[in-house]
Amino acid sequence: MKKLSSKEKFDRGTKALAMLLGITVKAILEKYGPEGLKCMEEAWREAHSVWGGEKMAKIAGVKKNEKNINGVAKCMDFASEIYGETYRWMEKSAIRGIKRHTSCRLYRFYPPELCHTLHRAAIEGIGIGLTGNPNFKCSVTSCISAGDQYCDFIIDDAR
Repeated sequence: MKKLSSKEKFDRGTKALAMLLGITVKAILEKYGPEGLKCMEEAWREAHSVWGGEKMAKIAGVKKNEKNINGVAKCMDFASEIYGETYRWMEKSAIRGIKRHTSCRLYRFYPPELCHTLHRAAIEGIGIGLTGNPNFKCSVTSCISAGDQYCDFIIDDAR
């Protein structure tokens, strides 16, 4: 058996987990319909509001004065770097940001619902936990896994 480097192990593990997550989302949709996905969405939002608001922000280097769009953007960029995504910020202001992913090495494992529902909920959770704004929103307006050329995530901290 070929000895794998740490990077190769991580890449294979990430792809395997992405594939299993995609299969799980499809199975929940088939068996439980939109209500099942709604339960997952709520769980992801809640978990990320705690984990993202505290732990991820610390790991991503968010400063105390960045409990705003800039801090959420740092957390999003941190995750993108881990997963090897190519991205750029199309817009970033004090209350709104648009992040465009032009490549995602995991998209082929994901049904579009994963990005449009679960990733969106995770980002909202990070935003809620970090900013303290219960109305922090994220929307996904285009998605590579749905056949689009890129993914656009719009984050909104309007109060």
